[in-house]
Amino acid sequence: MKKLYLFIYFLFTILSLSFSQTHNELLNQQDLLRKEAASINKSIKENQSDQKLTIESLNLLNNKIDIQEKLLKSIQKEINYFKNEQNLLEKELAKTSYNLKKNQENYSKLIKTTYLAHQTHSPLIFFFSSATFNQLLQRINYYNQLENNRRLKFEEIKKLIEIKKTTKNKIKAKKKIQLNLAKDKELEIKSLEKDKQTKKTTINFLKTKEDSLKISLANKENEANKIKNEIIELLEREKIKNKSLTPESKLISDNFAKNKSLLPWPTQEGTIAVNFGERPHPIMPGIKIMNNGIEIATSSNRVRSVFEGEVSKVLVLPNSLKVIILRHGEYFTVYSNLYEVFVDIGDKVSTKQNIGSLYNAANKTRNLLGFQIWQERTKLNPKKWLSSY
Repeated sequence: MKKLYLFIYFLFTILSLSFSQTHNELLNQQDLLRKEAASINKSIKENQSDQKLTIESLNLLNNKIDIQEKLLKSIQKEINYFKNEQNLLEKELAKTSYNLKKNQENYSKLIKTTYLAHQTHSPLIFFFSSATFNQLLQRINYYNQLENNRRLKFEEIKKLIEIKKTTKNKIKAKKKIQLNLAKDKELEIKSLEKDKQTKKTTINFLKTKEDSLKISLANKENEANKIKNEIIELLEREKIKNKSLTPESKLISDNFAKNKSLLPWPTQEGTIAVNFGERPHPIMPGIKIMNNGIEIATSSNRVRSVFEGEVSKVLVLPNSLKVIILRHGEYFTVYSNLYEVFVDIGDKVSTKQNIGSLYNAANKTRNLLGFQIWQERTKLNPKKWLSSY
């Protein structure tokens, strides 16, 4: 019986540790999702107060809705894990209750047997009526065993009662946690429904601005082509000159490659409003948008270099916003939509050095920072290169 209890306890402990590890992972995931959602929410409010309803607002809303849906799934997983733990505890409680009942029945029978033995035979007469000394010892041993068995059963019953009480309290605690999680889930669902309604309002408003959206899209495509052509031109000029990487540039290039997923963000804080790659236009059906990098919504005005390098180009766009192209060996980083720049062509920059600003401090009309990474002619997804906050 002791071996059975030890096995049940051991099995439950292992399963609890497994659930605990998974639970910690879920909590970490939820913490990151909530931080990201809060950052996006802050950017949405700033974007709306500065520029009313825009494509950027819609992109941020889409990102927030995606995060909220992931958060809801994570909360449901957490509820399921606690439900599984509760089920295990209830199975343990059922086994404990069954064993307790059996032990109590056996103990009752043992008490009755002892009582009847005492009623039928006086212990002293029983001992002294022994025919031999060996028989006396056997009778004494018999009485001792009865007493030991009674005491052991009593202690076992006490332990089972305590285990039953503890298990019931654990089940109660698990149910309480599930109830609190269900309330959290309900609040997240309400927040999600509210954001989905805001998304509908934003889409309906932007549909009335299709002409201006087409102009904005054309301007973005021209800007993207200008940046791409500048990088190609830089590479072509070096090719004509047969100029290869210097040992210093080669070292910077190698170090840049080693820091994939570890690069600091080009802003002190912020969230990705527009992701890398091709995607359908959120308003105009049938139109695809290609983004050569990411766009970052931020309340921080300062823009910084993500790695040491050299300023290869500073561009001024038709809308008067500026672009900085930094060289890091065979890699380039691009920072666009800048209000002003603090560096010149040929300047050496260090990691996290301020190289420009996003908006005029007087009016604080925020721009989304465009950020790209190229490996010579190949555009890379910056999200895979930047560290997570």
